[in-house]
Amino acid sequence: MTCRCGAAVDVPSMRGLRDLEPAEAKPVARPGQSWNPGRGAVFSAGLFFAAIGLLTVGYALLPWSRLDTAAPPPADLSQAYATIDKMPPAEALATWDEEVKKRGLGPYVPPPYIMARSMARTLQTIMLVGGAIALLGTAATASSLLFRPRRS
Repeated sequence: MTCRCGAAVDVPSMRGLRDLEPAEAKPVARPGQSWNPGRGAVFSAGLFFAAIGLLTVGYALLPWSRLDTAAPPPADLSQAYATIDKMPPAEALATWDEEVKKRGLGPYVPPPYIMARSMARTLQTIMLVGGAIALLGTAATASSLLFRPRRS
């Protein structure tokens, strides 16, 4: 048989096909489906950052979930005020001298619920950053799977 290009081509008959030895099956690589080093690096880096982001969120979420940021109920100071109101001025001044002047008021320490609210804001920021890192890592991983390299 003659090809369009003019070359002579041997084409066996149907009976002649039975006499031929079968060829070994070779895997056919489809263009654009193969992994190249750049695509593998993007996939690996994406997985790494997704894992780091999720671990960061988990690290901050556990203590955040245990924080008690509710303000305590107001204390009933009516008994203390009644006691102070009954004191004569000289006794109130003596109490002041003994208690406050000797020890001082001390440094300001915020109440525990105020400190817990501050810690909650810090942990929420950490979770937000970790979530953003996880989202970017997931996007990089997905893009390496979805977008095929261009044919050269």
